[in-house]
Amino acid sequence: MASRPGSSRSRYHHGDLRRALVVAAREMLTEDGADSPSLREVARRVGVSNAAPYRHFDSLDDLLEEVRAEIFRDLADQLEQAAEQAPEDPGERLVALGCRYVRFVVGRLTETRLLFSRPKLEAPEDSPALEAAHRAFGVLTAAVIAAQQAGTLRDGVAEDIALTMWALVHGIAALAAEGQLGAVTPADLEQLVRSRLEMLLAGLGQRR
Repeated sequence: MASRPGSSRSRYHHGDLRRALVVAAREMLTEDGADSPSLREVARRVGVSNAAPYRHFDSLDDLLEEVRAEIFRDLADQLEQAAEQAPEDPGERLVALGCRYVRFVVGRLTETRLLFSRPKLEAPEDSPALEAAHRAFGVLTAAVIAAQQAGTLRDGVAEDIALTMWALVHGIAALAAEGQLGAVTPADLEQLVRSRLEMLLAGLGQRR
């Protein structure tokens, strides 16, 4: 198969095999859908021997764990950027994070499905994907704490509130991705996320 400009094969050079394998796996997942490629197929894509990937990864699961880590890092980058660009109002910042999350998930559907294809309990303690996931969740938790300190949200365990928000926006993203919300435009989807988050935040703002 001829290499495409900018493809993992054309970018590979001696000494950068690990990176090339990760890039190739991401490309193949995006092209082929939910089916994971074999290590042999990834090696063929990069243009190396079938044994070459084992210099860096013990198995396909190890390679996919690094792919998950990259996607979670991309998500964390997006959430950090959204937090920086959001208005100073704590509630608006939380809404901005929710909208950016849904945009990310729906825009990279095949990749983000991979994020949640492995139960957390099965991930090794030193998993780079788990570390990156904690970083992404930490952005939301920090925004919740800021809202609590500003009096926008009630007191409580910030991680619990952040998890509730995450479940809400991820559910909306999943429904949209599977076509359960009908033909919605990006603007429609963002408005839906905003309205539901504002409803949730209004309830959470009632201090006990």
